[in-house]
Amino acid sequence: MKKGEKMIEPFKIRTLPSCELTAKKNAKTWMISDMHFGHGNIIRFCNRPFNNTREMHDAIINCWNKTVGKEDLVIILGDVAYPGASADVTNYWLSRLNGKKFLIIGNHDSYGFINGCEAVIRHAAILKYDDEEILLSHHPGTIERDTKQWCIHGHIHNIGYLIDHERKNMNVSVEKINYTPISLKELLKMRTKKKQVLYLTGDYKPKSEE
Repeated sequence: MKKGEKMIEPFKIRTLPSCELTAKKNAKTWMISDMHFGHGNIIRFCNRPFNNTREMHDAIINCWNKTVGKEDLVIILGDVAYPGASADVTNYWLSRLNGKKFLIIGNHDSYGFINGCEAVIRHAAILKYDDEEILLSHHPGTIERDTKQWCIHGHIHNIGYLIDHERKNMNVSVEKINYTPISLKELLKMRTKKKQVLYLTGDYKPKSEE
């Protein structure tokens, strides 16, 4: 880790953030979290359907760049690369991905010198969409919020639901969204069905289901 870089402090419960992002209905906005580039053990930890990191990298990058245009907005809910990765490593992976990227720092991200994003946000933000204010946070349980407010997050990987109506959480960890950025419109449309959604089906099923 280079001088001036630091990992963010351990998670704490915090008040609602003052940072705000606005997503327009006619803009293409994508959500994703927890790619963990370069982290070999994540394949085993989270039952990812890849034999090695090279397969994992190729799948995530190809899915991303086939889906996201260069001028689209992408909100990353943390953990771009492996635990302890330097900002240079994070910038390398971000440079290979399309879109104008906004990063909510995760517990494995370095905070310093990340220049591959339009903005780097340390703890959380409020996403304004239509008449709703949605909480954006890497970890779903670290920010105080109204019981009626929804949160888009990552961190818990393949645990729980993609759409959790009981907790009002939307988990966009890659394991839940077929390793492909999911559009904000699609995510919110899925929420309107009032059903718990485990994960999106697609080419990349957990190994236990192959």
